Amino acid sequence: MAKDILCASGLAVSIGGKSVCSGLDLRIAPGEFWGVLGTNGVGKTTLLLSLLGLRQPDSGEIRVLGADMRALRRREVARKLGIMFQDAEPGLPSTVMEAALEGRHPHLQRFKWESPEDERLAWAALEELGIEGMAARNTRTLSGGERRLLAAATLFTQDPLLMALDEPNSHLDLHQQIKMLDRVRHRVQRQGKAALAILHDANLALRYCDRVLLLYGEGETESGPAAGLLTGERMSRLYRHRIDRIDTPSGAVFIPA
Repeated sequence: MAKDILCASGLAVSIGGKSVCSGLDLRIAPGEFWGVLGTNGVGKTTLLLSLLGLRQPDSGEIRVLGADMRALRRREVARKLGIMFQDAEPGLPSTVMEAALEGRHPHLQRFKWESPEDERLAWAALEELGIEGMAARNTRTLSGGERRLLAAATLFTQDPLLMALDEPNSHLDLHQQIKMLDRVRHRVQRQGKAALAILHDANLALRYCDRVLLLYGEGETESGPAAGLLTGERMSRLYRHRIDRIDTPSGAVFIPA
Protein backbone atom coordinates (compact mmCIF):
# COMPACT_ATOMS: atom_id res chain seq x y z
CA MET A 1 0.00 0.00 0.00
CA ALA A 2 1.38 3.40 -1.04
CA LYS A 3 2.37 5.82 1.68
CA ASP A 4 0.43 9.02 2.16
CA ILE A 5 2.22 11.83 0.35
CA LEU A 6 1.31 14.33 3.07
CA CYS A 7 -0.01 13.69 6.56
CA ALA A 8 -0.90 16.40 9.06
CA SER A 9 -1.67 15.46 12.67
CA GLY A 10 -3.16 17.74 15.30
CA LEU A 11 -2.41 20.78 13.17
CA ALA A 12 -3.24 24.22 14.53
CA VAL A 13 -2.83 27.29 12.32
CA SER A 14 -3.76 30.90 13.02
CA ILE A 15 -3.15 34.31 11.50
CA GLY A 16 -3.66 37.73 13.04
CA GLY A 17 -5.07 36.17 16.19
CA LYS A 18 -7.70 34.30 14.18
CA SER A 19 -7.81 30.49 14.19
CA VAL A 20 -7.75 28.84 10.77
CA CYS A 21 -7.81 25.25 12.03
CA SER A 22 -7.37 23.49 15.35
CA GLY A 23 -6.44 19.83 15.79
CA LEU A 24 -6.68 19.17 12.06
CA ASP A 25 -5.86 15.65 10.89
CA LEU A 26 -5.37 15.36 7.14
CA ARG A 27 -4.02 12.53 4.99
CA ILE A 28 -3.43 13.03 1.26
CA ALA A 29 -2.72 9.84 -0.67
CA PRO A 30 -1.58 9.23 -4.26
CA GLY A 31 -4.48 9.45 -6.71
CA GLU A 32 -6.52 11.91 -4.60
CA PHE A 33 -7.76 15.31 -5.74
CA TRP A 34 -8.57 17.48 -2.72
CA GLY A 35 -10.45 20.77 -2.76
CA VAL A 36 -10.24 23.45 -0.06
CA LEU A 37 -13.34 25.65 0.23
CA GLY A 38 -14.21 28.58 2.44
CA THR A 39 -15.07 32.26 2.39
CA ASN A 40 -12.62 35.06 1.65
CA GLY A 41 -10.28 35.70 4.56
CA VAL A 42 -10.97 32.41 6.35
CA GLY A 43 -7.31 31.36 5.98
CA LYS A 44 -7.21 28.98 3.01
CA THR A 45 -3.91 30.28 1.65
CA THR A 46 -2.40 30.43 5.15
CA LEU A 47 -3.29 26.78 5.69
CA LEU A 48 -1.90 25.78 2.30
CA LEU A 49 1.41 27.49 3.00
CA SER A 50 1.58 25.82 6.41
CA LEU A 51 0.96 22.37 4.96
CA LEU A 52 3.83 22.87 2.51
CA GLY A 53 6.24 24.03 5.18
CA LEU A 54 6.36 27.60 3.88
CA ARG A 55 4.79 28.97 7.06
CA GLN A 56 5.21 27.74 10.61
CA PRO A 57 2.03 26.25 12.13
CA ASP A 58 1.17 26.92 15.77
CA SER A 59 1.37 23.24 16.63
CA GLY A 60 1.04 19.78 15.19
CA GLU A 61 3.10 17.56 12.93
CA ILE A 62 3.42 17.34 9.16
CA ARG A 63 4.97 14.30 7.51
CA VAL A 64 6.01 13.86 3.89
CA LEU A 65 6.05 10.22 2.75
CA GLY A 66 6.28 9.29 6.41
CA ALA A 67 9.23 11.59 7.24
CA ASP A 68 8.91 14.55 9.60
CA MET A 69 8.97 17.64 7.38
CA ARG A 70 11.14 19.47 9.91
CA ALA A 71 13.93 16.94 9.33
CA LEU A 72 13.92 17.40 5.55
CA ARG A 73 15.90 19.95 3.57
CA ARG A 74 13.86 22.47 1.61
CA ARG A 75 15.19 21.19 -1.71
CA GLU A 76 14.09 17.67 -0.77
CA VAL A 77 10.62 18.90 0.16
CA ALA A 78 10.39 20.88 -3.11
CA ARG A 79 11.02 17.73 -5.11
CA LYS A 80 7.91 16.19 -3.58
CA LEU A 81 5.61 19.16 -2.93
CA GLY A 82 4.99 21.99 -5.37
CA ILE A 83 2.80 25.07 -5.27
CA MET A 84 1.10 27.30 -7.78
CA PHE A 85 0.76 30.60 -5.94
CA GLN A 86 -2.38 32.70 -6.09
CA ASP A 87 -0.79 35.65 -7.91
CA ALA A 88 2.54 35.01 -9.60
CA GLU A 89 3.86 38.36 -10.76
CA PRO A 90 6.59 38.25 -13.42
CA GLY A 91 10.06 38.53 -11.91
CA LEU A 92 13.19 39.23 -13.87
CA PRO A 93 12.66 39.44 -17.64
CA SER A 94 12.70 35.97 -19.18
CA THR A 95 11.03 33.95 -21.86
CA VAL A 96 8.08 31.70 -21.14
CA MET A 97 10.29 28.66 -21.72
CA GLU A 98 12.90 29.93 -19.25
CA ALA A 99 10.19 30.56 -16.66
CA ALA A 100 8.78 27.05 -17.10
CA LEU A 101 12.27 25.60 -16.65
CA GLU A 102 12.42 27.15 -13.18
CA GLY A 103 10.28 24.22 -12.13
CA ARG A 104 13.32 21.97 -12.52
CA HIS A 105 15.49 23.93 -10.05
CA PRO A 106 14.78 21.64 -7.05
CA HIS A 107 16.02 18.70 -9.12
CA LEU A 108 19.30 20.27 -10.27
CA GLN A 109 22.64 19.79 -8.61
CA ARG A 110 24.31 22.98 -7.43
CA PHE A 111 25.86 25.03 -10.27
CA LYS A 112 24.40 22.69 -12.90
CA TRP A 113 22.41 23.84 -15.92
CA GLU A 114 19.19 22.28 -17.16
CA SER A 115 19.64 19.13 -19.21
CA PRO A 116 17.93 18.22 -22.50
CA GLU A 117 15.56 16.07 -20.41
CA ASP A 118 14.65 19.10 -18.28
CA GLU A 119 13.95 21.05 -21.46
CA ARG A 120 11.82 18.19 -22.78
CA LEU A 121 9.73 18.20 -19.60
CA ALA A 122 9.22 21.97 -19.79
CA TRP A 123 8.22 21.82 -23.45
CA ALA A 124 5.80 18.96 -22.73
CA ALA A 125 4.21 21.00 -19.94
CA LEU A 126 3.74 24.01 -22.23
CA GLU A 127 2.15 21.73 -24.83
CA GLU A 128 -0.07 20.12 -22.20
CA LEU A 129 -1.59 23.53 -21.44
CA GLY A 130 -1.63 24.70 -25.05
CA ILE A 131 0.86 27.55 -24.65
CA GLU A 132 3.86 26.16 -26.50
CA GLY A 133 3.38 28.89 -29.09
CA MET A 134 4.32 31.46 -26.42
CA ALA A 135 7.64 29.78 -25.53
CA ALA A 136 9.77 32.64 -26.88
CA ARG A 137 7.62 35.47 -25.51
CA ASN A 138 8.78 37.73 -22.70
CA THR A 139 6.84 36.93 -19.52
CA ARG A 140 6.20 40.65 -18.97
CA THR A 141 3.97 40.72 -22.07
CA LEU A 142 1.58 38.04 -20.78
CA SER A 143 -2.00 38.68 -19.73
CA GLY A 144 -3.27 37.59 -16.32
CA GLY A 145 -4.76 34.41 -17.76
CA GLU A 146 -1.60 33.59 -19.69
CA ARG A 147 0.45 34.00 -16.50
CA ARG A 148 -1.84 31.49 -14.75
CA LEU A 149 -1.27 28.96 -17.50
CA LEU A 150 2.48 29.53 -17.31
CA ALA A 151 2.39 29.07 -13.52
CA ALA A 152 0.65 25.73 -14.04
CA ALA A 153 3.19 24.74 -16.70
CA THR A 154 6.04 25.57 -14.29
CA LEU A 155 4.40 23.39 -11.63
CA PHE A 156 3.95 20.55 -14.14
CA THR A 157 7.62 20.90 -15.12
CA GLN A 158 8.57 20.58 -11.45
CA ASP A 159 6.58 17.33 -11.45
CA PRO A 160 5.99 17.06 -7.67
CA LEU A 161 4.07 14.23 -6.04
CA LEU A 162 1.63 16.75 -4.54
CA MET A 163 0.46 19.73 -6.58
CA ALA A 164 -0.87 22.54 -4.39
CA LEU A 165 -2.84 25.12 -6.35
CA ASP A 166 -4.03 28.40 -4.86
CA GLU A 167 -7.06 29.55 -6.85
CA PRO A 168 -5.79 27.99 -10.10
CA ASN A 169 -8.75 29.28 -12.11
CA SER A 170 -8.38 32.99 -11.37
CA HIS A 171 -8.12 35.13 -14.54
CA LEU A 172 -9.11 32.17 -16.74
CA ASP A 173 -12.14 31.96 -19.02
CA LEU A 174 -14.50 29.01 -18.66
CA HIS A 175 -12.81 26.91 -21.34
CA GLN A 176 -9.39 27.40 -19.78
CA GLN A 177 -10.70 26.69 -16.28
CA ILE A 178 -11.99 23.30 -17.40
CA LYS A 179 -8.83 22.58 -19.38
CA MET A 180 -6.62 23.47 -16.40
CA LEU A 181 -8.44 21.19 -13.98
CA ASP A 182 -8.73 18.43 -16.59
CA ARG A 183 -4.94 18.41 -16.89
CA VAL A 184 -4.48 18.36 -13.11
CA ARG A 185 -6.95 15.49 -12.77
CA HIS A 186 -5.20 13.60 -15.57
CA ARG A 187 -1.92 13.78 -13.66
CA VAL A 188 -3.63 12.67 -10.45
CA GLN A 189 -5.40 9.72 -12.01
CA ARG A 190 -2.87 8.56 -14.59
CA GLN A 191 0.43 9.38 -12.88
CA GLY A 192 -0.38 8.66 -9.24
CA LYS A 193 0.09 12.27 -8.16
CA ALA A 194 -2.15 14.14 -5.72
CA ALA A 195 -3.63 17.63 -5.86
CA LEU A 196 -4.78 20.08 -3.20
CA ALA A 197 -6.58 23.03 -4.75
CA ILE A 198 -8.19 26.11 -3.23
CA LEU A 199 -11.42 26.58 -5.18
CA HIS A 200 -14.16 29.19 -4.99
CA ASP A 201 -16.63 27.33 -7.19
CA ALA A 202 -18.41 24.48 -5.42
CA ASN A 203 -19.52 23.16 -8.81
CA LEU A 204 -15.91 22.68 -9.88
CA ALA A 205 -15.16 21.02 -6.54
CA LEU A 206 -18.06 18.63 -7.08
CA ARG A 207 -16.90 17.90 -10.62
CA TYR A 208 -13.20 17.31 -9.93
CA CYS A 209 -12.51 16.57 -6.27
CA ASP A 210 -12.51 13.18 -4.61
CA ARG A 211 -12.28 14.75 -1.16
CA VAL A 212 -12.76 18.23 0.27
CA LEU A 213 -11.68 20.26 3.27
CA LEU A 214 -14.20 22.86 4.41
CA LEU A 215 -13.04 25.85 6.48
CA TYR A 216 -16.00 27.30 8.38
CA GLY A 217 -14.04 29.88 10.38
CA GLU A 218 -12.95 30.18 14.02
CA GLY A 219 -10.86 27.03 13.61
CA GLU A 220 -13.74 24.74 12.65
CA THR A 221 -13.11 22.39 9.76
CA GLU A 222 -14.71 19.36 8.15
CA SER A 223 -13.16 16.95 5.67
CA GLY A 224 -14.15 13.83 3.80
CA PRO A 225 -15.47 12.52 0.48
CA ALA A 226 -16.70 15.30 -1.79
CA ALA A 227 -19.84 13.43 -2.80
CA GLY A 228 -21.00 13.27 0.82
CA LEU A 229 -19.87 16.66 2.12
CA LEU A 230 -20.86 18.88 -0.78
CA THR A 231 -24.51 19.36 0.12
CA GLY A 232 -26.74 22.39 -0.20
CA GLU A 233 -26.95 22.67 3.61
CA ARG A 234 -23.18 22.65 4.10
CA MET A 235 -22.54 25.07 1.22
CA SER A 236 -25.17 27.44 2.62
CA ARG A 237 -23.49 27.36 6.01
CA LEU A 238 -19.99 27.63 4.53
CA TYR A 239 -20.74 30.67 2.36
CA ARG A 240 -23.39 32.21 4.64
CA HIS A 241 -25.89 32.37 1.82
CA ARG A 242 -28.62 29.94 0.85
CA ILE A 243 -27.36 27.57 -1.85
CA ASP A 244 -29.47 24.83 -3.40
CA ARG A 245 -28.08 21.62 -4.85
CA ILE A 246 -30.05 20.58 -7.91
CA ASP A 247 -29.75 17.30 -9.80
CA THR A 248 -29.56 17.63 -13.59
CA PRO A 249 -28.98 15.14 -16.43
CA SER A 250 -25.34 16.31 -16.44
CA GLY A 251 -24.95 15.88 -12.68
CA ALA A 252 -25.61 17.91 -9.57
CA VAL A 253 -25.08 21.68 -9.56
CA PHE A 254 -25.16 24.36 -6.87
CA ILE A 255 -27.27 27.47 -7.40
CA PRO A 256 -27.35 30.47 -5.04
CA ALA A 257 -30.86 31.46 -4.02
